[in-house]
Amino acid sequence: MPTSLRLLKHDLVCASQHGAQLLRAQATAFTPEEIKSPATADLLSQMKTMMRETGGVGLAAPQVGVSKRLFVAEVEGDSAPALPFTCFFNPRIAVLPGRHPAENTSWEQCLSLPGIAGLVTRPGVVQVHFLDERARARALVARGWFATLVQHEADHLDGRVYLHRLASPHDWMYEEELRALPRDRLCVGMSGDFEFVEAE
Repeated sequence: MPTSLRLLKHDLVCASQHGAQLLRAQATAFTPEEIKSPATADLLSQMKTMMRETGGVGLAAPQVGVSKRLFVAEVEGDSAPALPFTCFFNPRIAVLPGRHPAENTSWEQCLSLPGIAGLVTRPGVVQVHFLDERARARALVARGWFATLVQHEADHLDGRVYLHRLASPHDWMYEEELRALPRDRLCVGMSGDFEFVEAE
């Protein structure tokens, strides 16, 4: 297995907490050969397991100790449209101006920042160009909360976490405080949808 893709099962999140150099680094792109390699298949399997076991909806490779441009996402369809497990290799995100909603403000949490949440405003509609697990070109248009999800995960690939996006240093709280919020404040910015579109 190439050193850049080596992943140990015991160092998934705890090795890359906020402040770790890896989480601040600019991740490097995958080649098509790397995407289709057995090492990457193993990485994807471990990321899927980690995300599901922790109850997350997205996870970026730097969060599991691999400084490569990849994130995965999966959303169950209880309160939002269901997004099947999707691999985003070398994602490029473009804001789509003039679309509704122009912005989305929601409470964000992160597996690399346990116990806290932050209120973040991001562009409301974006298009993501990426390669899938077979190195095929794909594209997805995300709106509202789904736009927030892909931007949050893509930030990890550029050495950012959502705390860098807070409009005010006061726009964060502990998870216990978040759970105590009235539903209308807790669920702000939680609507949205997505569609896969033809890749250019």
